Amino acid sequence: MVRYTIKLTKQEVAELEAIVSKGSHTTQTYRCAYILLNTYEGDYSRKVTNERICEVLRIGMRTIDRVKKRT
Repeated sequence: MVRYTIKLTKQEVAELEAIVSKGSHTTQTYRCAYILLNTYEGDYSRKVTNERICEVLRIGMRTIDRVKKRT
């Protein structure tokens, strides 16, 4: 399976956190924001496994890979 690494700037992280904390977005937008924030491999981020994300969000591994690929 292809592995994608996510590297975000501080501004991108702030935008994603704003999406998660505010309440007027679609479910798909929330889901993508959560995936990107949890798979982000930055200096101060903590790495969460794809399996754990699948359990919490109740989604498949392919969904995670598709979101990562689009980024």
